[in-house]
Amino acid sequence: RKAAEARVVAAVCDRLRATQEQLQSDATFAQRRLDSIADAADADAELHGAEVAVRSDQGELDEAEAHLRAAERSEARCKLEYEEAAMRLDERRRAARVMRERAEALTVLAERTEDHGG
Repeated sequence: RKAAEARVVAAVCDRLRATQEQLQSDATFAQRRLDSIADAADADAELHGAEVAVRSDQGELDEAEAHLRAAERSEARCKLEYEEAAMRLDERRRAARVMRERAEALTVLAERTEDHGG
């Protein structure tokens, strides 16, 4: 009878050991799965952070492009004003040359008049 009880106890102990091993295996699997989920959550958080950074960078890029376009418009305006000023300067130089030539011609004419009428 004691042998039978010993076999029952041994069988129960074997079953408990098998159950413990299965539980340990299940716990290891569950821990790996949790680690995997945590890694995925970390990766998702990093991705979200990267997306936010990209949107921020895009906003800065858009702003920089707007400043560049404004600067290009300003440059074009300045170039046009420069060209207009250069044309006015050329006109004034031509007018001054014409006046100088007329003055020289009048001076020559006046000298001739003095020489002849004198």
